[in-house]
Amino acid sequence: MIDFTDFREDLQGCDGDEKVSILYEGGRYLLKFGEPLPNAAASESPEFIKSPCSEDIGCKIFTSFGFNTQATLGGSYEGRQAVACEDFLGSYDESIILREFRMFQDSFPDSDSAGGTELYPDIAEIEAVFERHPLLADVSEPARAEFWEMFIVDAFIGNPDRHTGNWAYLVDLEDNSVFPAPIFGCGSSLCAHLDDKELCRIVAEKDELEKLVLSFPMMPYLVGGKQMSYGEYLLEAENPHLDMALRRIVPKMRLDIVIGIIESCTLAAPERRKALVKMLEKRHELIIVPAYKLAAKRSRR
Repeated sequence: MIDFTDFREDLQGCDGDEKVSILYEGGRYLLKFGEPLPNAAASESPEFIKSPCSEDIGCKIFTSFGFNTQATLGGSYEGRQAVACEDFLGSYDESIILREFRMFQDSFPDSDSAGGTELYPDIAEIEAVFERHPLLADVSEPARAEFWEMFIVDAFIGNPDRHTGNWAYLVDLEDNSVFPAPIFGCGSSLCAHLDDKELCRIVAEKDELEKLVLSFPMMPYLVGGKQMSYGEYLLEAENPHLDMALRRIVPKMRLDIVIGIIESCTLAAPERRKALVKMLEKRHELIIVPAYKLAAKRSRR
């Protein structure tokens, strides 16, 4: 595990959280820290605590499936667990800026949140932004395709926090060209709200594990004004864009590589690593594979 203590550059505030910016091996990284868990198991609506372990594993899983993803490094800072997240904007010209999807959403005249900020919109509104926002006109189809591929991987790792401020595009101010930003924001995935003991207890009980996999987490989007879990949506929705994404991305989801990523993460205790492997194997078995088969069947109609 890397000790980042001596690489400190400056202390800065970001989203109300303490984060430290460092220079490491020629690159700039932002250190993100874990937060002490409350008694999540006793809460019916536990607060999602962003975890360095989840950020590191989640981003590496995205990378293994072929996504352009921010680089992450697990380590510590002044004795605290931390994950170093690449400042990917530093590798682009100054004319390149980051625009979260919610900024396109807010500037879209037909959006329910135009002029405001609705982080958890309806899927139909997201589709409308892809189809009709003038800045996305040249990249509408590839942008929508990547969104649905990202959605499937978020379902696999159980990411409840992929709201429209947690994925983005890069915009070149010189010509208004738009292209996807690297994936970031996986810190709430992989049951970050559960401590090691509770996660291991759930994984050890078949019914509890299946309940966790199928009903948790809820999607960060609405469907016709209704909240649904990832599992519920993937197994019930008939969405041609989702179906095409399933047929593209699922063959790339190699569990052996995922297991290797988890087992090599020094930020997680051995018992948590074992529990995460079992949980993801079950998510793959109960959600991803059946959804893929349904999509393949519908394509033959």
